[in-house]
Amino acid sequence: MDTLVRSLYDLTISGIAIILPLFGVFISIFGSGIQLLIEKNQQEISSQEQSIKVLQQKLADQEISKLNRSVKEIQNELSSLRKQKKINERRISSLNPVRQIVLLLLTLFIGFILYNIYNSFKEFGYIFYFAPFVMSLLIVLFIKLLGDSLKMVVEAKKLIDEREQTTQKNIIDQLRIIGDNSAQHRIKDVFAIIDSKRITDDSLTFLVALNSEQKFNIGVTNMAMEMANEIEIGFIIPKVFTVNKVKSFTYVDSDKETIVRYKTELQAHTRVDAAEKLLMIPNLIGDFKIKTFVKGKNVETKYNVIQMKVKELLTKEVI
Repeated sequence: MDTLVRSLYDLTISGIAIILPLFGVFISIFGSGIQLLIEKNQQEISSQEQSIKVLQQKLADQEISKLNRSVKEIQNELSSLRKQKKINERRISSLNPVRQIVLLLLTLFIGFILYNIYNSFKEFGYIFYFAPFVMSLLIVLFIKLLGDSLKMVVEAKKLIDEREQTTQKNIIDQLRIIGDNSAQHRIKDVFAIIDSKRITDDSLTFLVALNSEQKFNIGVTNMAMEMANEIEIGFIIPKVFTVNKVKSFTYVDSDKETIVRYKTELQAHTRVDAAEKLLMIPNLIGDFKIKTFVKGKNVETKYNVIQMKVKELLTKEVI
């Protein structure tokens, strides 16, 4: 018997020394989740109270026929709602961390007192059997309380995870909406300019002289009511033209073409011209196309074509 009592006492000390501190840590970590559990149960109680009131009113007004249900069925549902309400009320009470810790400490403290009583009065027969029995019950109660508390912590952790997932999903959805709105709202009235001519379609044509350096004034205009960001205009020039490079532009060369780019920012109703001219020399007679583009962060991308007619002329002309 002494061995049994001693084992129960060791369980008591283990609970105080190891389990309770860990439980306290869990409570502090998942406090917000416990609060969510309380709010969830309070909402369920409120809903159950409302349902009970509605059914009671139906019974009082004798409107059972409208519900197509018997009195007994409604009474059974009322009884079930009341039971569930009491369960939720007990759950709210058990979700109080301070209450749970006090109960756990109380069971362990009583077990500790009984152990000392047993050692002091074990020569009396009734103490010999009574103390171990009560200590065993207390240990069982302690385990049940601890299990309920750990279950509470697990449910709290689950609610926290669900809330974080919902929050992350909402953030992603909001960012997607913002991105969609940004993609849908594009400024249309931004145009590249060459020799004071806005490039709005594919009809612009220049007549240029063979083997003569051609100088084009390049710019971009924003005719909208808002700022155009990160504007880039470009000219894709075939290799029949020799492009003389200047600092105002950036260039990308390939076997078949040279891409000339000009970048800027534009306020509303503003025009910006490049500090230097686009320079190129036609090396072959014929009709050629120079592709152009305009794009930007919040600008609708446009692609057009300029016609270049190379003749043996002395000066450049616009047709």
